[in-house]
Amino acid sequence: KKNDRIYFSNLFFNFVMVWLRQYYIAGRELSKNKKKNDRIYFMKMFAKNKLTAQSRFWFFLKKNRKIKKNFGEILIVKEIWEKSIKESKNYGVWLKYDYKSGSINLYKEYRDICLAGAVEQMYFEMAGTYRVSWDKIVILRAEELLSKECMRINTKQYHDKKIKFPNLRPIKYRSKLIKVRKFIAKRPTTSFLNQK
Repeated sequence: KKNDRIYFSNLFFNFVMVWLRQYYIAGRELSKNKKKNDRIYFMKMFAKNKLTAQSRFWFFLKKNRKIKKNFGEILIVKEIWEKSIKESKNYGVWLKYDYKSGSINLYKEYRDICLAGAVEQMYFEMAGTYRVSWDKIVILRAEELLSKECMRINTKQYHDKKIKFPNLRPIKYRSKLIKVRKFIAKRPTTSFLNQK
């Protein structure tokens, strides 16, 4: 099963071509008193791999709860898979980023076949239009939206059932192609000068 899962993961990410993955991480602070029940913190992270996801987890835990990596432990790191990637869906991303004047809140909508792909689109857009590096972006919430819940015109334009896309580059099948000879019986020329 493990080999099948690895094969599926490679196949999935080669097909979808996303560099981000979604992780579920749970951790807690280690206390000297063993009888005391420590509070468990969990987060959903988007990162390249497990190591970057763990480092981001400790970054936010230190920032918000004043818990350092040296005095804590990670209980579980689990990768979250998309249930189906057969059709495109609507996704909403709530985020905030730090700017010169202060922190700015944003809401973005994207269409993709997986949540990781939508978040990747968000990172690319923020880097291109807003000139914000990925480490300054904090994703507050990211979830799938129904067609009724969408607010942006760019996503609403794809909800029409009668929508059609023109085939700009028609596929030429083998039967319709004109039969061209691969080899032509012609003597090769060794000189390019017209000498008679």
